[in-house]
Amino acid sequence: MRGRSSTSRRPLAGEDESGTLELLLANPVSRRRVVLEKTFAVVAGVTVLALVTGVAIVGLGAAVDLGVPIGRVAGTCLGAMLFAALLGSIAMAVGAWTGSRSTALGLAAGLGVAGYLLNALSQLTSALEPLRYASPFYHASGVDPLVNGLPVANFAALALVILLAVVATVVAFDRRDLAA
Repeated sequence: MRGRSSTSRRPLAGEDESGTLELLLANPVSRRRVVLEKTFAVVAGVTVLALVTGVAIVGLGAAVDLGVPIGRVAGTCLGAMLFAALLGSIAMAVGAWTGSRSTALGLAAGLGVAGYLLNALSQLTSALEPLRYASPFYHASGVDPLVNGLPVANFAALALVILLAVVATVVAFDRRDLAA
């Protein structure tokens, strides 16, 4: 049981590189189920982190009379959770396509940094301003949910991209020849 629980928390590419993916798939479990359970684990992990962060901010904010409404803190934490889930789902998709953990993590981290830079630079120069909508960082926090409230359309856009990444992961993982 210990071996199974430790592999259920590892990304697809990491298990592929370590040679444990074949053992997991030797069990009567579909590839789709493996992807969906791993995606759920990623989303659950970042959700717990967002909840802990939100509770800490609200608790400490009350202690120092911060005066920020709980709904605004929740919206900000939800944006951070969606951003992290997006990067995690993209890493899983890249890992399913390539089988390379380092490529998956590198591309997801690069996307996160590029999104942050694009959002920041678009505020400094009007030439880049239209490109800010391509930044997942803009959709997660660039619209400042702490000040402006819950940006439903922006969060829905992030959720849609997460869903597309999960579908891409399922397709890639179903088609991938693990024997090669």
